Amino acid sequence: MELRKVENWTNYGCFLQCSRELGPFFRKTVCTIELDAKRRFRRGVKKKARRRVYTYEERDLRLRSSDRMELQGRETRRKQAERGGPLTAVKGVRGSSVVSDIPGCDRSTVVYPEYMHLILCLIKQFMTIWFEKDELKVPDFLTRIPRSTECYTSWKANELRSFVLYFSAVILSSCMKPEYYQHWILLVMSLYLLLQDKISEVDLAKSEIMLRMFCRDFSRLYKPDFYTYYVHNLIHLALTVRRNGPLWSNSAFQFENFNGNLSKCIHGTKNQGQELVNNVKIALGVEILRGRATRPVSLKEQSIEFRNRFDIVFSETELSLFAFQGSKPDVYYRAVIGKDVYTCLLYTRQKKRNNFTISYKNSDDGEMFGEIKYFCEFKGQQHKMAMVKKLAINHLKSITHNESGVVLKHLIPVKETCSCELIAINQIQRKLIRVQEFVCLRPNRHEYNL
Repeated sequence: MELRKVENWTNYGCFLQCSRELGPFFRKTVCTIELDAKRRFRRGVKKKARRRVYTYEERDLRLRSSDRMELQGRETRRKQAERGGPLTAVKGVRGSSVVSDIPGCDRSTVVYPEYMHLILCLIKQFMTIWFEKDELKVPDFLTRIPRSTECYTSWKANELRSFVLYFSAVILSSCMKPEYYQHWILLVMSLYLLLQDKISEVDLAKSEIMLRMFCRDFSRLYKPDFYTYYVHNLIHLALTVRRNGPLWSNSAFQFENFNGNLSKCIHGTKNQGQELVNNVKIALGVEILRGRATRPVSLKEQSIEFRNRFDIVFSETELSLFAFQGSKPDVYYRAVIGKDVYTCLLYTRQKKRNNFTISYKNSDDGEMFGEIKYFCEFKGQQHKMAMVKKLAINHLKSITHNESGVVLKHLIPVKETCSCELIAINQIQRKLIRVQEFVCLRPNRHEYNL
């Protein structure tokens, strides 16, 4: 994803609203904030390197409305009729738009900040600032990390999203000055809250306050020239969620992911449009038939298959746990539960993935964290079980923003223990991402590759 493509996306929003994309003081935003008159362009070596600069304001900004934009469009046409020549935009608006004729469509809200392009381009901007100054050294001991920072400019949107949600708050704590780190985790906290399955009014209020704090301190910590369109629109993300739902419900990720599937539907060089339509129809028909022939199943009903049996010498603690079963079990490295593949700590062939850190339910229906040591099956019994090495929560190392007192709740600090527990396979809840001494919880289960 290049910045040029992002500019094309914002141009499309400008077309829908018919606002002036290159106006001297205004840009297509949710509000009518003006550009910084002194720093409205940051000069670069090339003309394309220029960026529009905004300033943070404590007051509530005036939001755009459809009626006011219509009046501004009329004013634009009146001025053109009087003076002649090209259109002169009024508050960034230079005329009516085609969407004005759609019943029930509000031109002031039809285009809004989309987080895949907005947030992740902002992450690239931060990485450019950090890496050009050689202040950030990403360690090489993480199990799931993006590609090397030497090629961060070519990171995909999924890699940038994983970096900001899971990795950055952990690895930057030892690399950044405290005031910069505290500023950064405001963005991490806010983004996680706005990506949840269910967002309460309290979460919305928290994220809005934290994003305002982030924008307030941005110009003080970094150069004012970097306060760009992406930074300014962070103020409006909570408003976007109130109007349109969680960020994942209207992001471009699902469309970007589907582009690869569409490209596989075209094989010839002629009549590609018709070929694409035919193949998409076939694919949709197969999915409809599959949905009718199958039904959703719970973890208890899913097929469970153990693979790669091996021998092991059990400890006394493990033998005491097996005493309730009456015999020693067969031990396996891997388990396939439905479509998910789980491995164990003793499985050394898988070196770049961590499929053994999990959350599971204990006997009291409480959520616990652990690492699968191995899978076991007792002869003559239908029970399939797993030996789990417990991870204890270390509350003293929780990541907290000092000024607001908000705790980063999706990064849970844990410490290893010597205690093991024998659990049934259906007690396993989900896989977790392990980053150093933290386990990371996904904000939602709707987005692919999150």
